[in-house]
Amino acid sequence: MTYATSRGSVVVAAGGLRGTADDVTCAAAAESDSMCGSVPRCSFLDSTVRTGRELGAVHESLANELRRHTGADSFVFSTCQRVEVYSLRTVRDQWGRSVLPRDVGLALGSAAARRRLTEIGAGVRSQILGEQFVLWQLLSASTHLGFEHPFHSVVTDAVRLARRLREDNRFAAVEDYPALALGLLGSEHRAPAHTLLVVGGGVMARAVAEHARVSGYQRLVIVTRSPKNVRRRASRNLADAMVCRPGLAKERVGDGEWDAVIATSGITGDYREQVADLVGSRRCRGTVDLSCIPLHEHTGDRYEHMYGPRFAARIAAQNERLVEAAARIREQIAVLAGED
Repeated sequence: MTYATSRGSVVVAAGGLRGTADDVTCAAAAESDSMCGSVPRCSFLDSTVRTGRELGAVHESLANELRRHTGADSFVFSTCQRVEVYSLRTVRDQWGRSVLPRDVGLALGSAAARRRLTEIGAGVRSQILGEQFVLWQLLSASTHLGFEHPFHSVVTDAVRLARRLREDNRFAAVEDYPALALGLLGSEHRAPAHTLLVVGGGVMARAVAEHARVSGYQRLVIVTRSPKNVRRRASRNLADAMVCRPGLAKERVGDGEWDAVIATSGITGDYREQVADLVGSRRCRGTVDLSCIPLHEHTGDRYEHMYGPRFAARIAAQNERLVEAAARIREQIAVLAGED
């Protein structure tokens, strides 16, 4: 679906808003400081230049590489859906080569950076329109910027405005990632399994575990390589959840069946093999994988990932209800975030 806003044409697909024309006006000049000058800029990879799956595969390594080569005057913001660096010049390695890929997008000026960050924080650039996690991620990232940082006011203004616009427009996802994952599991069966196995120990995993009670699960088993960290950070709602390392998960689950949600991207090596064994068990009725790097490439009756057809269809259906509100918020941001 395509509709018009004051900032150009916006394409809405299963992945939400795809961006506006002026986001990439200077993309061809992304590597040239002589053309763009030493001015505030945002260089980005997001769904306007890469697919979600491509971004998921490279976002962590690219963000780490950018952090290695950026100075104290830069700000790197990375999620599964984007890698962005806010800086005063092109980020280059020790040999003078740009660290960013050639297809990077570019937004120039403090106001352009503020508009972009506000749109991100407001959830109008997310795969799930109105999702909350991206605002928490941006707020968390902003706390590491000192008052003297050149992008401190840009980021804090964006967070404040994004939060206000969400509240004023009552803009929130119909179902966020945890609800979508558990809803998809529930739609595949007449009733949820007695036990939910959640792989991961971060914010997303804990959110899935907390939402599990609403979805009818009686037992929770959180599988993580860092049980102590999960127990320390878990809310009171998860006081009775069992937390264990992957090797003990089947013992903790017991003899019954379970559903599973993978809610971490840090699955490599032996950990990956252990998780694959858990979700591949005959006693695992179904798995939804929220990792930006899916455990398996292909989906099926008992396995779906966040790029799969059933997950995408549920996102597209609920996004339709928020398209007009998202367009209205983008228009408000264009006015309130100012011009350079």
